[in-house]
Amino acid sequence: EGAAWMTTIRRVQAAVSAPVAGSDAFDVAMKCFPGRMRCGDFATVIHLDERRCGIIVVDGGGHGIGGIVQANAILTAVRTAVAVSEDALMDPAGMFNAMNQLLASSKARQVLPRVYVGIDMASGKLTYVNAGGMPPLLMVGAGRLVTLDQPSLVLGVDVDYVFAATRVDLPEAFRIVCYTDGLVEAASAGGEALGEQRLHDALLDRDAFSDAAGIVTRIGNTWNSHLASAQADDDALVLVLARG
Repeated sequence: EGAAWMTTIRRVQAAVSAPVAGSDAFDVAMKCFPGRMRCGDFATVIHLDERRCGIIVVDGGGHGIGGIVQANAILTAVRTAVAVSEDALMDPAGMFNAMNQLLASSKARQVLPRVYVGIDMASGKLTYVNAGGMPPLLMVGAGRLVTLDQPSLVLGVDVDYVFAATRVDLPEAFRIVCYTDGLVEAASAGGEALGEQRLHDALLDRDAFSDAAGIVTRIGNTWNSHLASAQADDDALVLVLARG
C-alpha cells in the first residue's frame, strides 16, 4: 500500500513539474534524486532579462498531495509577483509577508521549507530569503565557497512574523547551488548522513567551478558514492545557476 501511494504521489509530482531553462546569460541545471519514502520537491528559475533572474525552491516532501498542491501554488505566486512587479525580484520580503499571512490563516496549510534567490547583475547584487530551507551556496571562484546562512521562519507558522531579505555582492562569474534537505540527510547503509561538510568539500575542489550541469553531476557522484548500496528516504533536489 505504501509503495502504491508513493507511485501515485511521484506521478503527480512528475505531471506538475516543469523543466528549468537557462538563458544566454545564465546557465541552469537541475536534478531531483529520488527517495523511497518521501517526494514532492520543486524549483523554478524566473528570467526577466539578460541581467536579472530569480530562483524559488520548495520542499514539499512528506506532505502528500496537499504538499504538492501548496508547493506549486507557492511557485505560481512567486512567478506572478515578480511578473506583476519587477521590484519584487530584489525586494522579496513583501511577497513573503503576504504569503505568510495567507498561509497562517489557512486550515489546510502545510509547513513547507522554501528558499528564494534574486539576482541583479546590473547592481552586482544577490538577495535571498531562506524560509526554513537549506542555505544556498555561493561559489565565487575555484575553491571559494560562501554559505548564505541567514534563515527565517517557515511560512505559515506565525502570522505576525516579519520577513526580511539579505543582500550580498556578486562577482561577474559565480555559481549558486540550491538544494533540499534530502541531499545532506541521505544516510549510508551504516546510518551516517552525507552532511553539509561532504557537500562543501565536493564544491571546494578547484575543478568544481565548472558549468551548471558539471556541478550537478559532481554532487550526484558525491551522493551515489556516499549511499553506495543504500537508498535515501527523502527526495533531494539540486538546482545550480551559473554565470561567467
